[in-house]
Amino acid sequence: MPMKLGAVILDSNDPERLASFYSELTGWAIDRPTDPASPYIDLVTPEGAPEFGLQRVPEPKNGKNRAHFDFHVDDIDREAQRAVALGATIVKRFAEDDEGWIWMTDPEGNEFCFCNSCGPS
Repeated sequence: MPMKLGAVILDSNDPERLASFYSELTGWAIDRPTDPASPYIDLVTPEGAPEFGLQRVPEPKNGKNRAHFDFHVDDIDREAQRAVALGATIVKRFAEDDEGWIWMTDPEGNEFCFCNSCGPS
């Protein structure tokens, strides 16, 4: 059987806050655990996409992420401003291979990018 990516889990000091941020950003629904002691909160991703979860950890984020999300959007400026209103920070705007990018961080400093023409979305 070929390997399939089942989940992407992002460490967080405040999973509730980041779940709200990413839910507002993407439109994905929050799926809270039935056990209040669980360190996980999941977001319901589109059919066929890997699960996206947030895991409570005690330590803060340190340094640059070695992996990040690229969100393909129609209007990177509009989406960046919406993300800023939700608590994100713009790190840098740049162009690469004739594509526009905005590198951002979420409220806990995790990196993600918006791309306006990243091929098939």
